[in-house]
Amino acid sequence: MGRRLGELRVARRMTLRQAARASGLSPSFISMVERGETEIAISRLIRLCDAYRVVVAELLADMHGPFVEYMALDDALQVPDAEAGVDLRYLCSPSWHMAPFRIGFEPGARLEGLKHPVEEFVHCVAGTPTMIVGGVEWLLRPGDTLVIPPHVGHGYANMASGPALLVGAVERNAVT
Repeated sequence: MGRRLGELRVARRMTLRQAARASGLSPSFISMVERGETEIAISRLIRLCDAYRVVVAELLADMHGPFVEYMALDDALQVPDAEAGVDLRYLCSPSWHMAPFRIGFEPGARLEGLKHPVEEFVHCVAGTPTMIVGGVEWLLRPGDTLVIPPHVGHGYANMASGPALLVGAVERNAVT
């Protein structure tokens, strides 16, 4: 658990002093926990998790090592009223580090004004949608993949006569 807490602190770009200030714990105590030199009470663990913007369950879910999780498309979180002609579904559970998604576009459908603090990748499964990234248009064909850098504005448009299907992912729990 200490190693995972240290990874979270570093991922949040926090020094030991910043983590201590945010959690009300001492820097030396946090360091000892991260090195596995002392145990941590649940009340202190909750304070650290709050400082790192994660819940204890999320931290504990990561501790059991790699495991397989399954997400049926019917169980995916469908974004209601995304845009007309757009079917956006998140294909993940809260324990996943990545947020994979699936976007279906009817002809003429658009999704614009997107920007994330993390890298995103998009892969074209079907159709010929256009991605607009930083003002540049990319016509995608089945099998094409596009990686979008953090903080770059982007959008999707299906200007073709048939439907389009894309899959992709963004990192979760990004600190902005």
